[in-house]
Amino acid sequence: MIANSADGVQIPPSDRSVDVLRRLVSIWDEVVETEVPVLEDGDWERGVSARVQIEHAVGLTRAVLVLADSGLRIESVPLVRLTMECAVTAVWLTIVPGSGKASYHRATVDYKNLNLALLKIENRPVDQEADIRMIDAEIEELEASRQKEAKSFFDRCASVDSGVWLYAYYRLLSKTSHGGANLNDDYLQTVEHSAEAPLGLAFKDKQAFALWPIVLGFQVTMLFNALQAWDRISQTHPRKAALDTISSQHDITLFDRLPG
Repeated sequence: MIANSADGVQIPPSDRSVDVLRRLVSIWDEVVETEVPVLEDGDWERGVSARVQIEHAVGLTRAVLVLADSGLRIESVPLVRLTMECAVTAVWLTIVPGSGKASYHRATVDYKNLNLALLKIENRPVDQEADIRMIDAEIEELEASRQKEAKSFFDRCASVDSGVWLYAYYRLLSKTSHGGANLNDDYLQTVEHSAEAPLGLAFKDKQAFALWPIVLGFQVTMLFNALQAWDRISQTHPRKAALDTISSQHDITLFDRLPG
């Protein structure tokens, strides 16, 4: 699907990417698992957190397929970007020792910041809140597990193979994932000045979204790597044969390894 080569990035036709996405979702659904593996460092949070990321990546793919069927192409980009975050995080969790506890440390810091923001809305003194003190105790307990990759997605990309191109595409998807003038390029085009277009601008046909093949191909790459990461750490590798078949049929870039 999206693959590095001497000639650059190879992008499949949109309809083929949709077919592969449906196959990957089916591969996930066909296996019912109740156990979460505890990895070699005994960090049980790694397996639990990775499973959550992968479940979310699968759910996001279902949503992308609905949007694709509805012709909502530009609107799908934020979901593809979020799938990327989940897939890269899942791979990081499955290959980097201590990443589970580091992830919990970061999540606890974020939870504290959320509570502080809510306390300001409620106009209650922060220093009187017992729950903040409890959160601080959890943060202190997990402090030794801190990793920069848990906070920075740039560093998380760098912690896996192909991290340079991963982050470059992340920035590309970010352009269409936030409000602001960056969206103008996807919605507007220059035309001849006329009474109907005094500014020389007109809205584009959104079905002609130029990045659509890249967006769908990227979704394939992300979901494949997420599913492969989970199958790699499972004890029975129930999806390996099906994933190997797809890998042999399509040129999918893998990033489920440490750099180098």
